[in-house]
Amino acid sequence: MIFGGVFLKSITLGFNKFKYIKGLVIGLIVGELTLIVLLSLVAIVMSNTGILNSTVLNILLTIICGVCAFVTGFICSKISPIKGYINGISSGFIFFLIIFSAGMISIDSNFTVFTFLKFIVSFLFGTIGGILGVSKKEKLIK
Repeated sequence: MIFGGVFLKSITLGFNKFKYIKGLVIGLIVGELTLIVLLSLVAIVMSNTGILNSTVLNILLTIICGVCAFVTGFICSKISPIKGYINGISSGFIFFLIIFSAGMISIDSNFTVFTFLKFIVSFLFGTIGGILGVSKKEKLIK
């Protein structure tokens, strides 16, 4: 009985799942909005310059995925009370799942080398964003 009470107390003090979910949702929303803005800018630039090379586009999309995953992990760890690398890993992974699922539904794309590269970049940059976001003293939303 005492062990169970100590265990439950350590769970409630060490992990607040509602703040974690709130941080994850807000981080994902900000990351996806950042993705929309950056993709719109790339589309405008590429259509005006006439550069429509698929290799250049895939490299730009991979860089954009990394930037947006970083933003997602950073925001998530600024809001959520748990460790930054956990926030970053989960937010980077979920961010990739969202964009991969959207791509599969909308254009029926296949899993390619660039898709795997986007996964690795999203995972790593989300983790880095989570670690850097938790290292800041002030929190965004309490």
